[in-house]
Amino acid sequence: TRAPAAAAMSPGDLGGVSPARGERIEAESFEPAPQAKAAKPGRTNRNARPPSDSGLDVPPERAAKPRKRRGFLSHLLTWVITLGVVGGACWWFYQSGLVQSIIEEATKSADRSVAGQGSGGPVAFDPRRGFSDEWVEIFVPSKAAEMKAGGQAKIETVAASEGQAVRIASATSGEGGDVSVEVPPEVLREMAGKSSTVALTLQSGQNSSAQLSVRCDFGSLGSCSRHRFTATQEKLEALFRVTFERSLAPNRPGRLIFNSGIDGADRAVLLYSVRILPGQ
Repeated sequence: TRAPAAAAMSPGDLGGVSPARGERIEAESFEPAPQAKAAKPGRTNRNARPPSDSGLDVPPERAAKPRKRRGFLSHLLTWVITLGVVGGACWWFYQSGLVQSIIEEATKSADRSVAGQGSGGPVAFDPRRGFSDEWVEIFVPSKAAEMKAGGQAKIETVAASEGQAVRIASATSGEGGDVSVEVPPEVLREMAGKSSTVALTLQSGQNSSAQLSVRCDFGSLGSCSRHRFTATQEKLEALFRVTFERSLAPNRPGRLIFNSGIDGADRAVLLYSVRILPGQ
C-alpha cells in the first residue's frame, strides 16, 4: 500500500513546517477546481462556456452576411432615369437652335471650300433648288450659231451624256482661242449699279479634267477680271459674281468670253448653258 504523503515528507522538505500543517498544505494543493454550478431546468448557465473543437477557449468569428443583389426593377429604373436625362439634354440642345446653326455653318464652309470666286473656281450650286424664273437664260446649245469663235478656236454642237452641249476647243490661251456669247442690253441695264451672279453649266470634253477661263466685256458698263474654272467628267454649275457701280448701261450687247486653251491646245470643254441673275 501507498504510504501517506505526510509520512514520506521530512521536516527538511517542508522547510521546517510541522507534519500536520504539511498535510493540510498538500491537501489544498491537490484540491480540484470547483465545477460550475448546474443550471436549473429551463435556465441557461451563465458561467458555462460552449465547447471548442480546437480545445482553445476562442470566441467564434462572425459569419459574413451575403451582399444583397439589386433587383431587375432597380436596374430598369436606373436606365429609365439615365435615358430621360440624355433625351432631355438632346431636346434642349435641338430647341436652342445650336444644331441648325452648326449645320448652316458646315454648309457655308463647304460652299466656301468649293467656291473659287476670287480665283475663278466653281461656286457650289444646289441642283435640287434649280434655277428660278429670276435667272435670265443667256445661252443654250441651240444658239450655237450665234457664238463667235477666234481663228484658233473650234466650236461644235454635240450630244453629250448629259444632253445637248457646245464643245469648245481653243488652240491657244490668247485672243485667237476666244469664243464669245452676247449679253442683251436689257440684261445689262438690270445689272447696272448692282452685284449680279453668272452661272455656267460645264463638263469636261475628254476623259480628264480641263480648264476654262471666262471674262466679261460689257462696254460702257465695265468689264470683269478673268475667272478660271476646272471642268470634270461630271456636269457642274460654276458661278461667279460681278459688280458694276455704274448706273449707265450701254445700248449695245455685251460679251462673255470663253477660252479652253489654258492647259494647252485642244483641251475641250462642254458648255450646256449660261445664265445671269441680275442684282436686286
